[in-house]
Amino acid sequence: MNTHLKTAIYAALGSSVMLLLLINAANAQTLNANRFTGCHLDGSAGVTSMNTSASYFPYASVNDLGATGGIYGVGVGCDIQLENNVVFGVFGDYSWFNNVDSSIRIFGYPGRISYDNILFVGGRLGYVIQPNLMVYTLLGWTSMDSSTTFLGHKVNLGDFSGTTFGGGMETHLSDSLRLGMEYRYDSLDGKSKRNVAYEDDRLGLDPDNQSVRITLKYVFGTGGMTAPPPLK
Repeated sequence: MNTHLKTAIYAALGSSVMLLLLINAANAQTLNANRFTGCHLDGSAGVTSMNTSASYFPYASVNDLGATGGIYGVGVGCDIQLENNVVFGVFGDYSWFNNVDSSIRIFGYPGRISYDNILFVGGRLGYVIQPNLMVYTLLGWTSMDSSTTFLGHKVNLGDFSGTTFGGGMETHLSDSLRLGMEYRYDSLDGKSKRNVAYEDDRLGLDPDNQSVRITLKYVFGTGGMTAPPPLK
């Protein structure tokens, strides 16, 4: 990951945490006991950094093929908050990369990788640390689609799949809106393909991805910021 992207990711993380804490303080009011219970439709946007190791057997290999850019996604999920403030959730989303690609040059041989989209399905485990603020970890399965050309040939490596883990923070903006910040690390399995240009050659790619996103959730069902009326 290059220095400029590291700075951007750290700045995004710091700014997002400060923003969420300020919003949480402004909305520090009595909430429903099941305030983080409900289903939601999601939108997200952020920055991403792809790091790929490439090899062209039996000639050579190269590490740290970096690619950076934007990432945008939509998703859906459901959460349930228990009486001890623990939150369980399941969710999935589909995201698009914006201008995330990198050039390959192995032993003088040229190529290019373009990263197109990524699918995630998994769950999260959270804890409500303030009346209006939840922190959580996430874990799930990821599948990424990409397109590769090498030595003037299109190389069909198929989808890259693997495990995603990360975490985030989330707070209420209103009864039906939540704002969050999320970090993900996608650990993807490598793949290789024979017959790239010559019969005995093999091109291999092994990508990993990191992203920081701002998320906005429209919540429907139980939960919200308005306390229930007292019993008479």
